Amino acid sequence: MTAEEVNRYLGVLDLRERLMARLAIFAGLRPGEILALRWGGLESDAFVFPSENPGSPLDRRNLWGRAFAPRLETVGLEWASFQVLRKTNASNG
Repeated sequence: MTAEEVNRYLGVLDLRERLMARLAIFAGLRPGEILALRWGGLESDAFVFPSENPGSPLDRRNLWGRAFAPRLETVGLEWASFQVLRKTNASNG
């Protein structure tokens, strides 16, 4: 992705999804790694991105279909999956 595409991508997302995208683009994390993150250093073993059941993480497919894809379609970036975000990290690293 170009720098302009990255800015459009991040600009259309809500805060939670923007943070996830930044972790993929700038830190190179995989979706499973992002969704498995926990607040262990704060004396709480809770997921950073929990599902409606705080004991389990968000489901990647639901997250993409409900939060990412609809927003990205509005700016023509629905093709930029998590794999594309990680490739952006690798190509700019």
